Amino acid sequence: MKMFVVLAGLLTLQQLALAQARTAVTVSGSAVQVENAFIRLTLLPEEGRFSVLDKRCRYHWQPPAGMRFAIRNVRTIAGGVSFETDLPLRDAPPGVLHVTMTVPAQSPEVHILAEALQEQGTFDGMMFLAPLVLDSEDGALVIADYSNGKLYPLHLKPFPAVWHSLDRLDMPWVGACDLRRGFGYALIVETADDGNLHCAHRRVGERELAAPQIGWLAQKGRFGYPRRMYYHFAS
Repeated sequence: MKMFVVLAGLLTLQQLALAQARTAVTVSGSAVQVENAFIRLTLLPEEGRFSVLDKRCRYHWQPPAGMRFAIRNVRTIAGGVSFETDLPLRDAPPGVLHVTMTVPAQSPEVHILAEALQEQGTFDGMMFLAPLVLDSEDGALVIADYSNGKLYPLHLKPFPAVWHSLDRLDMPWVGACDLRRGFGYALIVETADDGNLHCAHRRVGERELAAPQIGWLAQKGRFGYPRRMYYHFAS
């Protein structure tokens, strides 16, 4: 009976903590931070990048040095931030792609939505945002491709899983994991029919390590429907 009371008390405390969880959005200069109890997303428009701090293991997920993408017309929204980036078009100047990044109050996740809100020209495809790199000699890529679950050390050369069509993966996600320290992320693509996965080596300090990046493909020559993906951070 005492054990039951203790467990019931712990569950009640957990439910109260979840009920009180919230997402805070703050602005400092041009930088925007979106955070909950688990992670902090930072968008840096002037530097053309974003990063994520996992507060539980204190690891700061960042893109490769010097890898930028356009960020303009930044707005804060409930639980997140939105901005515009370039939509590459065939035989025309870049169009506008609207991007929304949100952090749920109760989850260590960053949800990302990409939308082309109007017809702008012929679209062939694009690599989206910048990859988040795991700077660790114990890092591995986790992938389920062609009826197999595999772990590939990030430093492998040549890397055995550079390109994948998302609709050919057994499950539309890829992960990065530090096998010694036990933290990482899963990058889960909710709209996987018209997309690909690129795991190229990126320079990180003195090392070159593979990092997963998502690309969007055209739907009948257009960006088409909204594309969705999210990072789930584990620690």
